[in-house]
Amino acid sequence: MKKNNLILRLGKQPVSNRFKKRKNDKTKCINLTLVQENDSGLIKLLKPTNPKYLKPLVSWLTYNEPEEHLDMVVEDIQKNFLNDKKANIGGISFKDDTTLDRFKSKGHKVWRIDNKNDLDIDDNLGVESIQSALNQKTANKILSKYNAADVLVVRHIWEHTYDQKKLPLALKIMIKKEGIILIELPDCTKLLKSKDYTMIWEEHLFYYTLKTIIPSLSKFDFQVVYKKWVNYPNEPSIIIGVRVSKNNIIKISDTSRSNQLLLGANYKQSFSINKKYLIKIFKKQTNDKKSIAIFGAGHLSMAFISFFKIEKYISIIFDDNPNKQGLYMPNTKIKIVSSESIKAYKNLLILLTVNLTNEHKIKKKIENANNNKLEIKSIFPLSKNSIFNVK
Repeated sequence: MKKNNLILRLGKQPVSNRFKKRKNDKTKCINLTLVQENDSGLIKLLKPTNPKYLKPLVSWLTYNEPEEHLDMVVEDIQKNFLNDKKANIGGISFKDDTTLDRFKSKGHKVWRIDNKNDLDIDDNLGVESIQSALNQKTANKILSKYNAADVLVVRHIWEHTYDQKKLPLALKIMIKKEGIILIELPDCTKLLKSKDYTMIWEEHLFYYTLKTIIPSLSKFDFQVVYKKWVNYPNEPSIIIGVRVSKNNIIKISDTSRSNQLLLGANYKQSFSINKKYLIKIFKKQTNDKKSIAIFGAGHLSMAFISFFKIEKYISIIFDDNPNKQGLYMPNTKIKIVSSESIKAYKNLLILLTVNLTNEHKIKKKIENANNNKLEIKSIFPLSKNSIFNVK
């Protein structure tokens, strides 16, 4: 039985945080190949990129994760595992800060790894570098400084982890014997079912579902003692609390494995169909003298442009982050400008790349601010305004 099934070979793709100052600047590109483990159904990138190539070159890049569920999760952990006693709560990265704040408000002692002093990496580096620097040596240093944690918060870093043997060893060092490691990661089921290819990102090595995450964690002697699934329009969140427990290997059931493999096979099959569909639509738009723009200059819009090879159809990118304005999208000649520039276009199709939670508000804001002829769609198949819903 072959180890991995090929899903998509996307070839050389730009690192999405490498915005260009000049139109003709070169962009660092890396090979992206998506595969699926045949024995577990887990979808992943075949060859992780060296973390040094993913380090942001600017300090102003931000990544926002949904947080509406954090009050509920902290309350659950407080009630079910801390027995309302004061505890030592640790965090791994800046993504854990808002969870730590909630624990602190309940009177717990909180700490978070300091990039520079604890890991000897730059302050502005993200989880792509933190996961690489966390090992047994640095974990022991952190343990001696902060003491073992009753709860160690690990939000949105597990799916970025290059060495899933090294990181669990480090996490185990930093918690008490009965301590809880609180792992949060996205559930990719909706994106896989809806054939959303912007899911694929050079920083995400693994694309978990509820069916694949628990068997995967059990391989590292992690026993699940808490599980919560929170629905969000794009990507639901999975929150898993684990304790260290040996001889607790859980294998995916034959039925679940078959279902996961089918999910991967369907995802593979639809890529070329979606690409042809988009190009057909965009050709018609340009033939009708309609300009096409994208609203939002992030890794999702970069994936949409680059994976489907549609750069030549995109006139401009609108983004109201002043740090991005005047720059060019990685590996393209598409300029990023303020949404004020929408007024300059007479006949325009705008493709939104904003979170579906905010999509209606952004759409209305654009429509109310502009009197010119606009058609507004979304790049996401799950949106009711999706470009894939065009008849």
